[in-house]
Amino acid sequence: TQNAHSVLEIIKLVSINVKHAQKEMKYVNILCLSASIAKKNMHLAQKNNLNPQTPVKIRELRNDSDNKLDRMQAVEIPAFQNSYNLLSGDSD
Repeated sequence: TQNAHSVLEIIKLVSINVKHAQKEMKYVNILCLSASIAKKNMHLAQKNNLNPQTPVKIRELRNDSDNKLDRMQAVEIPAFQNSYNLLSGDSD
C-alpha cells in the first residue's frame, strides 16, 4: 500500500525527529541557564541595593544556525558585566 514505509524511510524520519528534539532541549537548557543567571543577578542586586533606574542594554545572542530556537535575548546590567560567571559563586 502507499502508506507502507521502508525501514530506511522510518529510520530517516526518526533521525529527523531526534534532531529536532535535541534542538528543543538545547533551547530549554538555555532558558534554564538564563533563569538561573537572572535569579543570581536579582539576589546580588537586592544585596547591593541596586538603583531601579540603572540603565540596561538588551542584545540578541545567536549561534551559527538560522534556527529561531537558537536565538535569545540577554540583558546586560552595567553593575554585573560578568554575570555569566555568577553561577560559579555561592548558591542560595
